[in-house]
Amino acid sequence: MRLASFRVAGREAFGLVRGREVVLLTGLLPGIDCLADALRAQALPELAGIAARRTADYDRDELDWLPVLPRPGKLVCMGMNYRAHRHEMREAVGEDAGVPTFFLRGPHALLAHDDSMLVPRVSRQLDFEGELAVVIGRPARHVSAGQALQYVAGYTAFIDGSVRDYQRQSTGAGKNFEATAPLGPTLTTADEIPDPQGLALVTTLNGAAMQDASTAQMLHSVAVCISYVSSIMTLQPGDVLATGSPGGAGAGRNPPVWLRPGDRLELTIGPLDPLCVQVAAEAAP
Repeated sequence: MRLASFRVAGREAFGLVRGREVVLLTGLLPGIDCLADALRAQALPELAGIAARRTADYDRDELDWLPVLPRPGKLVCMGMNYRAHRHEMREAVGEDAGVPTFFLRGPHALLAHDDSMLVPRVSRQLDFEGELAVVIGRPARHVSAGQALQYVAGYTAFIDGSVRDYQRQSTGAGKNFEATAPLGPTLTTADEIPDPQGLALVTTLNGAAMQDASTAQMLHSVAVCISYVSSIMTLQPGDVLATGSPGGAGAGRNPPVWLRPGDRLELTIGPLDPLCVQVAAEAAP
């Protein structure tokens, strides 16, 4: 099942995506007005049954996409989770890669599929990092790696836009510029992705492949990342956990490749719907 958040007829809504058809799910169950509501209420199975009996309400072209979760409670981003990316960023890595590392991004950084990723007015070093993102479906606290995937609602694509000169000063600064973190377009439910560690991940810039890897190359698996973060904080339904980027980012190239207005980025991950954005300059105030 594929789910999306969008704006249609002047309001925010969510629905089930079947190819080009979209079935509106907002308001079909009491108190379920957005995807986050559905996750918190554990209502996805019931909504799937309802949607199976309904005809489409919209075509995809009628929608203005939103980030698949426009306002996640937490956006947790794993850092340096692929050996090749560690090498290109000149980060040391042992045989066991130590423990996972992570940072937090605010929801203001998110943007939608087919939207504009903004080059900040104060920098020209906007970089791209294509990543598999996990959406949590059940409260997770102190879960084992062996059980962690049971807490996953589904998966989506995420581009971790990094403003590298600011990141050298502070990770929090470089990772939290507005409209630098595309998320979506759809959530593919976990039953369609039984093994998240076998997915091809390709990021293209203006049609040229920049990152070409597999999630099998993660230093810490999806399950280990969930387990580790849940030992520190409770992961709630609707939280998003981005699992890190493989090698091929712009900063690791010689010369570096920074995103420029007019560029087009596309991220494909296994059977997930591709995430596409254009790059634009941040407007003057």
